[in-house]
Formats: sequence, C-alpha cells, structure tokens
Amino acid sequence: MPIVVHWPGVTDGGMVIDEPVGLVDVAPTIMEVLGLPVPVEMRGASLVPLMLGERPDAPRFVVSAIKDDWRSVVVGRWKLIEHARSQHATDAALYDLARDPGETTDVSADHPIVMRYLSGLLGLYVADVDGRGMLASEPVEHVTDLDPSTEVHLRALGYLAD
Repeated sequence: MPIVVHWPGVTDGGMVIDEPVGLVDVAPTIMEVLGLPVPVEMRGASLVPLMLGERPDAPRFVVSAIKDDWRSVVVGRWKLIEHARSQHATDAALYDLARDPGETTDVSADHPIVMRYLSGLLGLYVADVDGRGMLASEPVEHVTDLDPSTEVHLRALGYLAD
C-alpha cells in the first residue's frame, strides 16, 4: 500500500521510495519534520533520510500483523508470512516479490536460508521487549514470556539457551 507524502520543497517533483516502509514509520517521520524529538521506545523509523535521498546501510524491514495470529516481514524482495503460534514450517510461506508481486507461489522450499533469516528477524522483532528496535545497544534487564513459536525460532537460531 503506498504512503503519499507532500512536503513542500522536498517532494515537489514527486518521488518513489523503493525501500519497504510501514505505517509505523509515519509518526517518527512527522515528528522529525516538525523538529520534535522521536522517543527511543517508538517503533518505526523516520522516512526523512529516504526522502532526502539517503540510502540505509542495511536493508530496511517491515513487520505486519495479520488476522488470526498471522504475521509477516518484508525485507527487500522477500516476504515471509507465518503463523505466530505454530511450530511447523508448513505454517509459513515465502514469496519473492520481485518475481511474484501477487504472492501466488510459495518458494520456501527453494530458499531455506532466506526462510531462516526472515523467521529469525521476525522472532527478534516480536521478542523485543523494550520497544527500541532490534539495534538497541543496551542489554535488556527484564524478561518477558515468549509465545512457543518465537521461543522455538530463537532456540533454533542459538539466541536462547537452556
């Protein structure tokens, strides 16, 4: 779904940003444009750097919750959709948005490393208890209960130990 922004002096000629963005990025963008500080615990990132022509050092990603405990993550050309409470790989689908923008063909069997990466990224995002995003540099000093699926994913990736 497109996000349309009019910012006099910046978007006058129109522009298309190919990086994935989400509604979670709207509030930080508005706050930065207005010169307001963006709280560290706010999810999302300002789109101002992208509108000014800067490109991120690392791929941006967008996480979405869908109905009935389904969630998705988009990174570059890849989109993973998985059931939040399932521990079965069959309850997940991977789409190559560059080749299949209509998301009609699940390519998870052909790209197991992409599957593991996106599933791990999604698990880390969901398990982020302090709301500052995955790149928080300070250790988290409190614990939260994880849903069984997230716990299985984090253990498989080596992020949790017994």
